[in-house]
Amino acid sequence: MRAFRSLGAQFLNQAVLLKDVNDDPEALAATFERLSQLGVQPYYLFQARPVKGAQHFQIPLRRGLEIVHALQRRLAGIHKTFRYVMSHRSGKIEILDLDADGRLLARYHQCRDAQKIGRVFSVEYREGDCWLGDL
Repeated sequence: MRAFRSLGAQFLNQAVLLKDVNDDPEALAATFERLSQLGVQPYYLFQARPVKGAQHFQIPLRRGLEIVHALQRRLAGIHKTFRYVMSHRSGKIEILDLDADGRLLARYHQCRDAQKIGRVFSVEYREGDCWLGDL
């Protein structure tokens, strides 16, 4: 890695939030801090996809947000620049928060429709939802 870094390469980590594997803010904080010590910047923390045979690893979006907010409180500086996202078929969506009415706030981080990139939107959240439906 040092050789690549000396040539200007950057190393970014993309991790998946998995139930009963890394769904603990303390463990994630230690992982992100260690990655940073190794010169790898935490970049994306993905919501687990609803893949057949792996749905037991999914975490409800509300719990994911609780973990992410607790993680951000434990981290400092560049360690907390990661984005909590999902690779939805409509684009890469950053999961921001739940509003006062319980709607999920999100933003397109990447999208085929360039007009949507950066746009904050809200969708109905039902308790226990682990994924966004069709947008």
